Amino acid sequence: MADVVKNNVARKIGVNFIKPNELLRGMARHPEICCIFITFMITFIIKYGTSFKSKPVTLPPKQPQYMFPPTSYVLDSPRGSLMPLIEVLNSQEFVFVMYYAPWCYKSKAARSEFLKAANYFKGQVAFASVNCWWPEGDCRKRYKFLMFPVFMAYHTKLDGYRYFGHVRAEHMIQFLEDLIYPLKLLNSKDEILELIAKHENAIVGYFNLTSLKDVSVYRQFYYASMRIQERDPFQPIKFGVISQESVAREVNLTQWNEIVFLRLTNDSLFYPYPNNITSLNIVQWALGNKGQELIKRLSPEGLKSEVLATEMHKGPAFLLFHAESPLLKIEPGLRVLKDVVLQYRECQLHPYFRSIQTHWSTAALKNLQYHRALSTFCQQLKQVNRMQELDLSCCVSAILYNSSQSQNVCNVCQYSSAKSKCQVLPPHLLSSVFASHQSDSHCRSFNVNYSWLDRLSFCCSKRDGAHQTAHYMPQPRTEKWRLNISSSDQRVHFYKEDEGLDRSARHTLDGYVRNHLESLPRRLCDRLSLERHVDDSAGMSETLASELSSTEVQLRLKHLSHIGCSSNKTVNFYAIDSRNRWMFPDALGIEPNMSSGGPTAVLFDRKSEEHYIFKDNFTYSNTVSFLMDYEQGYLKRHQQSNGFPQSVCEVKGQVCLQELTSATFLSAVKEEEKDVVVLIYAHWCGFCQTLSHTFLALAQYFSTSPHIVFARINGATNDLPWEYTFDSYPVIVFFSARQ
Repeated sequence: MADVVKNNVARKIGVNFIKPNELLRGMARHPEICCIFITFMITFIIKYGTSFKSKPVTLPPKQPQYMFPPTSYVLDSPRGSLMPLIEVLNSQEFVFVMYYAPWCYKSKAARSEFLKAANYFKGQVAFASVNCWWPEGDCRKRYKFLMFPVFMAYHTKLDGYRYFGHVRAEHMIQFLEDLIYPLKLLNSKDEILELIAKHENAIVGYFNLTSLKDVSVYRQFYYASMRIQERDPFQPIKFGVISQESVAREVNLTQWNEIVFLRLTNDSLFYPYPNNITSLNIVQWALGNKGQELIKRLSPEGLKSEVLATEMHKGPAFLLFHAESPLLKIEPGLRVLKDVVLQYRECQLHPYFRSIQTHWSTAALKNLQYHRALSTFCQQLKQVNRMQELDLSCCVSAILYNSSQSQNVCNVCQYSSAKSKCQVLPPHLLSSVFASHQSDSHCRSFNVNYSWLDRLSFCCSKRDGAHQTAHYMPQPRTEKWRLNISSSDQRVHFYKEDEGLDRSARHTLDGYVRNHLESLPRRLCDRLSLERHVDDSAGMSETLASELSSTEVQLRLKHLSHIGCSSNKTVNFYAIDSRNRWMFPDALGIEPNMSSGGPTAVLFDRKSEEHYIFKDNFTYSNTVSFLMDYEQGYLKRHQQSNGFPQSVCEVKGQVCLQELTSATFLSAVKEEEKDVVVLIYAHWCGFCQTLSHTFLALAQYFSTSPHIVFARINGATNDLPWEYTFDSYPVIVFFSARQ
């Protein structure tokens, strides 16, 4: 029946089905057709079969872009090639290199600080950057950095010095200056004491600088003074050199090539290997015997760092949070604290350095007075130089000839009161100016009656035929300042005119010295602009000096010295940069000193599990009072107190929970007429949110009772008395009335 239906359907649609047995008989009669068909199928599968499989889709990486502008003072190698860097290393004495990854956030954040340092050291230190992430670059193949960016300083043929300090321009500048000038020549005992007063640990060598046979020993000492900057970036040991026999006897140095380690709080040590003086041995010996600093600078990498916890285990700790300014040398906050600590630890000082307080105060006062004078110098320089913001495209130069075959090189510069672009000087104005002043050999400045132009500066100088040049510009002189415009780099430099110094004598100076003198004002003012709180620091100099010299402060310091010598809980002192490590004062609930903008501090007592916050202005009197109150047990424990604004609950039948803080906790739970039920929770506790609904239902149930109150407090953001401090949350505590 099925075959009949199948045949009828086939007839209707006009299709003839081929039975399998008929197909096999046909293939048997024509085997060549079967072979051709099989061969065709195999060939097709081999050739096109792989196209049906899934393939990984890959895109070529984007071409690297410049991290730094080509016009900047940083030589950038975006493709990771080391050849440009090698060429710079062969031609420059000092090179500072930044190895970066273009995707790295820290590398991008360091770009602006690196540029600031490069602009500061232009002409003195070469700056370069290499993309060490590009897969085809030489840097990626040669170096395997675990993090970015990496900073390296290279000096001539020496190995590189890695920079581990803060990624800020002022810290980089200080690091490079310490590498460029790692030694200090000491010519008197006062200079030795001043060096110890500033740095507390110093290595001093006695060398014959005129003897060729001692050059190798001195070279190793010099290399060690550079290497110590890398190994100890925050408080490096300073190196000094003595070449006079009378000065060497002050520190018990009697023979050439002797080295002594002077430590403020410990005995002095002599280098134990006089016949094996190498830079590596000196560095290892110095780091292994470094004395304890009066104020140790800490730089923990994050909240999980164990650096701070390790120091807390040593005893009570006084932490100073301040904005570091390494270029300032002696910062006001550190100066106040160090003066106080010198008195507090007077009994711990080496007898040779008992008079170090006087040298420290003198050095600090001279440093602040210098910065105040420098600030005034730069302000006057900015006022006198009205051409500092002048675009040299606003100047027109011309060479005028006269009948005597001599030349006048003249320059006309436009000064406009409006901050607009330079406009074209009218030809008739130029002609009249050149015609009326072509015989002049000095500079003049005059006003012009055009609304768009305020003033013209005109300078001419006679030149004979043997000195024809189109780039000469006569220099206008004032009483104190001289302006030098260089046409090669189109930058303006200023330097002070020394009275009585002939101009021809200045031009006979060595080129290096002349360039240094011309760039010195610019470098000093650039350095001043990079320093933090310079105006406040200079302004505090007289205030601090007058306060320190007062009789009351001196008596309080002497009293503090007696307490420090007799106390059985000696306080250790530390300093942390609040700009780079802001998370620590923020976690402790410490706000900046709003009244003075100065530093603030906190004192930890791990044994009693308490900490005390310094809330007053950071002065001598307040600091001494704070330490004396701690020694005598008068300080009150600081408790963080944070909570939500209290809502008003006046609707009948509405349930409200009273939100408590550290300031209101004790008064709220000591109700005489009411029982108090308190929920202690934490905002990060997940189970606390689940329990809060049950706690609200409980408060709803007892809402009609006038003798019971429900409240809650965030135990994570509010410090509670020790008897109410718990290890886990949530906790419900019942306080009965009249208890």
